[in-house]
Amino acid sequence: MLNLSLYNKIFLIFIFTTAISISIIGWFGFKNTSDAYTQLAYDTSRQNTDTLKTAIESGLANVPKDLSFAINFYALKKYLLWRSMGEHTKAKKWNRIFSNTLLDFFRNEKRLLSSATY
Repeated sequence: MLNLSLYNKIFLIFIFTTAISISIIGWFGFKNTSDAYTQLAYDTSRQNTDTLKTAIESGLANVPKDLSFAINFYALKKYLLWRSMGEHTKAKKWNRIFSNTLLDFFRNEKRLLSSATY
């Protein structure tokens, strides 16, 4: 062993003990703070995701109803019927009626969506 005086040996033991203690306390502090910030970021992200999900769901809530309306619309059925029979003049008439109704529907939907606030 080194020829150190008793004072120097005690001083080195004190320094090593203090450095190790401070390092352990610092590591635990860093770990806890890091975990807390990570959890806070995760919670904030989840909250923002839930808010966005709710906004999207409320915006798209009418889509299935709107699509079922378009599919079951009588003008579309008549258009498809006349087209399958080869009657181009009547098919053209019902196609025009269905197209105009669909365009009006989309115009109204656009107007409703532009006036809605989220």
